[in-house]
Amino acid sequence: MQFHRTSLTAALALALCLGGAPARAQNAAPGKPATAKKKKKKKKDEGDWIDGDAGGGKAGKKPRGVRAQFEAAQKLYDAGKYEQALYAFDALTRKYPDNAAARVQLAKTLYRLDRVKDAYAVFARIDPQQLDPETSYEYGWSYYMAKQYPGALYGFQRVPKGHALFDLANYYGAICAIKMKKYEDAEDMLEKAVVLPDKLARSRSLYIKHVQALRLLKEKGALAKERAAELDALNKELAKEKGMAKDAGGGGDTKSDKPAGYVHKGLKTIDRFATVSYSAEHQYKDNHQLKESNYDAKVGSLEVSTGPILQIPGIRQGKDRYAAFGLALDLYAEDRVEHGKESRVLVDETNQDLARVASNDLGITDTKSGDVAGETWVEFPLPEGIWAAVGGKVAFHYPNFDRGGRTGSRTGYLSLGGKALSWHYWGEVDYSEILNPKTKPTVTVVRGIADAGVDLPSKLTGDFKVTHEINDYVDQTASIDGPDAVTRAEATLTQLFPFGVAATGLASYELDENYLIHDIPTFGQVAADGQVATGKLTLAISPPVIPWLVLSVSQLFQKTNWKVTDQAAQDAFELNVVDYLEKFVGSAGVNLAF
Repeated sequence: MQFHRTSLTAALALALCLGGAPARAQNAAPGKPATAKKKKKKKKDEGDWIDGDAGGGKAGKKPRGVRAQFEAAQKLYDAGKYEQALYAFDALTRKYPDNAAARVQLAKTLYRLDRVKDAYAVFARIDPQQLDPETSYEYGWSYYMAKQYPGALYGFQRVPKGHALFDLANYYGAICAIKMKKYEDAEDMLEKAVVLPDKLARSRSLYIKHVQALRLLKEKGALAKERAAELDALNKELAKEKGMAKDAGGGGDTKSDKPAGYVHKGLKTIDRFATVSYSAEHQYKDNHQLKESNYDAKVGSLEVSTGPILQIPGIRQGKDRYAAFGLALDLYAEDRVEHGKESRVLVDETNQDLARVASNDLGITDTKSGDVAGETWVEFPLPEGIWAAVGGKVAFHYPNFDRGGRTGSRTGYLSLGGKALSWHYWGEVDYSEILNPKTKPTVTVVRGIADAGVDLPSKLTGDFKVTHEINDYVDQTASIDGPDAVTRAEATLTQLFPFGVAATGLASYELDENYLIHDIPTFGQVAADGQVATGKLTLAISPPVIPWLVLSVSQLFQKTNWKVTDQAAQDAFELNVVDYLEKFVGSAGVNLAF
């Protein structure tokens, strides 16, 4: 890797070299003895010759003495004759092992010859506090290639603002900080790395997303739970040949499980299942017809969900509508092999997706992770067939099963709903805090949901839902991309067919207000109002002859339209923000006995 170099390094190295030389030697011409007296004094150094031309001297006139040898070696270095300079500086360091200037130049010469591993071995014996900015960068890069990230970060941080290598130093320093789990330092350095080659500029945006995700978990926890629970309930009911169940993630219409001695009649339920599955995912993305990209992933997973529902004696309405207490536990583990950058699709996200994106290391293509979540709720019967529920949930995600990198969320909610013939309806208000690894909130979310649905005799189920949420970015230093407010309307139709086949169609329209996107080249952060239209088709089958097997495929299409607040940033915004997205998922799962 070659960069523009100044003469500052050589000057400083020469100054260090001259620090211990006699006064007369400092005034002598380069490559020649100062006086006859000095020649006599330095007679013991007559064997310290440098082979080869010392930058224009005549053959046979060989410089002697540490100063003259250093200057001769430096001339070779400045002339780009690195192989000869290497021999010269190596001879100096062997003769004068305590000469710091010669050792620094030896490391720099190895660096110029792309012998970075050897340069690291020399840099490791040098005090980096005395290095100039250019050499500090080379010191950092040598440590970086040796995967010695603390030393690399120190070297990169010594490159001052205004230096030609400042942006590159901050870019690679940020990667070191990520490896060391110093996420605030990483984000700060990425903010400073502005002028980069195109390839690194694209990677920089990926790393920024990664660092932000590490400080943001499950921004849409309740909605994601709702979607994940709907799919899980569908697979379970198909496998058991009991028809379609619907889970509204805090107040939906479902067929309740049956704990011993009690059958709950309310809207809340506890899922009990254990599933092993394998899925393949593909995303195609188009940035306003300016750039295309793809993302592919293969995922093996295990999920277990269980918990009791207990009757609360003495609190009831009518004959058998008792209040109940529920406690749910969900465990999830996956092994994901991926290529490319994944884009978030909010309407289609699950809790596991959010947790994985929040902790994903862009430098790792094979990621193993685990999730633990617990939810407790109490549901009360009210007159006219209405039910009221209050509850809370805490969830944590462990990337690479590392407790130190844990992120999470905590949510409290209140819901109200009921049933009337084939209709169901419910509403919910919840409050969530997104937690960083120090269990401190970075974002708070207040959300309201209104839902209504109908089950028809033809085994067709329809559902319509409206969601509005307000986001408050508590940690202003986190530079989290996202809207101040979101309003979404979505409709879902599910048709059951013979032989355990179910087809589901979803249509959604979303308005994002003041969606702030950071790290747009040249402009930094750019705000825009967005409109997002989404369509999704899902086909699932659980053959009656093998009810423990569930197969499914889904295809999603999403189109966005953005109105950028700063018109001057329109082109840069369109180049870096997805305009059209397709997502395909195929999966096979096995429902275990539970």
